[in-house]
Amino acid sequence: MKFSPILLCLVALLMATATKSNADEIDPAGYKIIRHFDKVLSRKGTRDLGRAFVKYGYFSAFAVSSAPGETTYGFKVGASDREFAQKRAIAICSSYLKRNRHKGPCKLYAEVIPSNAQKVYTVNGDTLSQWTAKGYARYLADTKNKHKAFVYTRNGGWAYGKSAVSFDDAKRKAMTKCKGYTKRTSELPSEITMCRLAP
Repeated sequence: MKFSPILLCLVALLMATATKSNADEIDPAGYKIIRHFDKVLSRKGTRDLGRAFVKYGYFSAFAVSSAPGETTYGFKVGASDREFAQKRAIAICSSYLKRNRHKGPCKLYAEVIPSNAQKVYTVNGDTLSQWTAKGYARYLADTKNKHKAFVYTRNGGWAYGKSAVSFDDAKRKAMTKCKGYTKRTSELPSEITMCRLAP
C-alpha cells in the first residue's frame, strides 16, 4: 500500500513531538496538529492516525487507551465542530475497549485544527463556523430560486432547501436534511444540534 506525501508528513510531524511536552502544537501549511500526551501506538494505529488527519480542512480527533501497553484507539475525521470530533473519537475508542474487554480509559491523543476555521458570520445572534457561513453566503446570493430556506445548527451543521412551489416546501426540505445531520450528533445537547431557520 502506498501512502500519500501529506499522510506521511502528518505522521512524521506527530512522531517528531514524542520527546516534547504535552499539548505540543505544529502549524504546517494552514492547519495545526496538537498532541496531548505521549503514547506508543501500534503499527495499525500509526497508519490510521495518518489517515485520520488527511482531511485537515475540518476538525479531526484521535483517542487512545491511556492504560500502559494498551493500544486500542478510535478517531473521527472531517467534523465541522472541534468538541464533536473530540467526543466522537473518545466514544468510538471506548466502545472498542468495552467490546474487547480491554483496559482504559480512552483519552484524547491528538487533534487537527484547521487554522482557517474562524467564525465569520452571525445569524440570529449565533456565530457561525466558516463552513456554515459559506453555505449561508451561497443562499443569500441565490437569485434563481424564488422559494428557498437555510437552516443551521450551533455545532456546524447546515442545509439549504429550494422549491418551485412555496417557502414552506423549501423549509421542509432544508429541515429534513438538517435533521438527518443531527441524528449523527445525538450525544451532544439538543440546544447545540437543534436546527434553526436563518432569515
